[in-house]
Amino acid sequence: MSRKDRELFIQIYHSMYDSKEWRFLKWYSKLAYLRIKRKYNPNKGEQVSVSYREMKDEMSQATFGKEIRELLKIGFIEVVQKGGLYRKKNFYILSYRWKSLGLSPLTMVDIH
Repeated sequence: MSRKDRELFIQIYHSMYDSKEWRFLKWYSKLAYLRIKRKYNPNKGEQVSVSYREMKDEMSQATFGKEIRELLKIGFIEVVQKGGLYRKKNFYILSYRWKSLGLSPLTMVDIH
């Protein structure tokens, strides 16, 4: 089987899937995370860019922005390049900060 013909997949570790942080996320946040994770290619570097335009078939621009903020606050992703000005893209990396941050009842109120 050639490299091109192989089936690709998105892997989520059981520890992440079973965590209270993952269970706390809204469905759209999980969907945005999966899109970022899908684009991640360790052979091309860790940085991933996902635009609003790429997500328009799954959620609105406002929803996408809100869900990205949630993923950032809980610690599933981090911004390595902030976009917006001069037509730059946002670049994200996958993060495991969620393990050390932990969710407190106060954090949960702030996010939702």
